Amino acid sequence: MSKALILKNAAPRFEPQVRITFSTFICASLPHRIIAKRTKAEIIMKAKLLVGFLLTMTLFFILMPTTVSAAAGYEYRDENGQLQSTGDAAVSSMTADTAALSNGWYIVDSNISQYGTIAVSGSVNLILADGYELSVTGSSGSAGILVLEGNSLTIYGQSAGTGKLTVTGGENGAGIGGRDWQLAGTISINGGIIDATGGQYGAGIGGGRSHNGGTTTINGGNVTARGGQDGAGIGGGSNETSYPTLERGSGGTINIKGGNVTAIGNGGGAGIGGGRRGLGGNISISAGNVEATSGDVTSATGGAGIGGGAGKGANNINISGGTVVARALDLGAAVGGGSNGAGGVINISGATLLPQPGMPVRVAAQASAAVIEETAARLPSVTVPFMPGPNMVEQGSAGASAAAAES
Repeated sequence: MSKALILKNAAPRFEPQVRITFSTFICASLPHRIIAKRTKAEIIMKAKLLVGFLLTMTLFFILMPTTVSAAAGYEYRDENGQLQSTGDAAVSSMTADTAALSNGWYIVDSNISQYGTIAVSGSVNLILADGYELSVTGSSGSAGILVLEGNSLTIYGQSAGTGKLTVTGGENGAGIGGRDWQLAGTISINGGIIDATGGQYGAGIGGGRSHNGGTTTINGGNVTARGGQDGAGIGGGSNETSYPTLERGSGGTINIKGGNVTAIGNGGGAGIGGGRRGLGGNISISAGNVEATSGDVTSATGGAGIGGGAGKGANNINISGGTVVARALDLGAAVGGGSNGAGGVINISGATLLPQPGMPVRVAAQASAAVIEETAARLPSVTVPFMPGPNMVEQGSAGASAAAAES
């Protein structure tokens, strides 16, 4: 009995305790589970945000040198060889899709091969960043980099001067400059490595087919310019007009104030000056190392090393400084007119003109203020007496007898 009573009495006491404890457990644990789920989701979310933040900061620090450099401006060497900065000016990076350059600053900061003409409009400044190259092949009928009258292109190098521009003109176009029957604009080169080749009938730098060279100024850099068929290295394109009296193919205005310049004409084109049947234009060399070679033809014609193209005169040539090598491979003068072309007026003062091995005649000019006036490329007459000295002007092979008579 007593055991039964104990069991009966114990049951009521146990059951409520169990129910209370279980319900209490359920009520107490459910919020914690909900909170735990929320906390877990928040932790995951926060972890994702943290990872994203860390990735963003990592990317920022990786890109920071470029960003800072761009914000501070890009360096370049000006026309005097001094380092400058673009400062706050906007600078656009060139890409393989760049087909036009309008007013402003551009930089070549990656290696790019461009098939198709790049047209310049307005005043354009192009920086060749050290270690990178832009290679351009022009479209048919146009230049590699088209710079027409009224527009200008100024090319800069950076501190090491290793940025490179390689340009080939399309048919009838210059490497850099004009195109068929359209006058070239203004081209200035202050630095970098420039290798420009004209398309058929175009100059390396200057005029396209049947037009003049515009204005070309070289202050620095390493420049190599080769004419296309009958074009000048630097200057005019070949005059292919059917009107002999129409003055086309002139060298335009060419100023060389520094740098290392190699200019090679093609066919009847001068090294520096006129294309075939083109006048030499106004040529001034005051500094730098200049090597100019005429084109090579099989007929009895030929352009000057510096001066007129085959069949045309030199206009005006002023050489006042630098080291200059001039070669005429055929019947043009080394410095002066092309074959059967008037020599124009040549002023030489303070420059060193070096003779080259293999040239049959070398005529020494007076070291200071020498003025040579040629009535024809093959029959030069000199208005000052010849004097021995370091300044040398080479005459083409056909001038040997005349030179010998003068000496």
